[in-house]
Amino acid sequence: MTELFKNVVIKDYISVRSPAFKKLNVDLHLLHDKEILNMMLEEPRLIRRPLILIDNKLIIGTDKSAMSNII
Repeated sequence: MTELFKNVVIKDYISVRSPAFKKLNVDLHLLHDKEILNMMLEEPRLIRRPLILIDNKLIIGTDKSAMSNII
């Protein structure tokens, strides 16, 4: 998972509106990337979906501008 998120801002891939994230009651801006990755591994529902990997570029499937730039 570290390899997957190595060239992105990992905080952008956390679903901050999800009940799973709200339940944690943490300030995302105070967490280090490694802590965020560990949270994602422990609770996959924290990851924004869908994640799409195209040509070694990771994008969130709901990001229409990123999708149109890649396709």
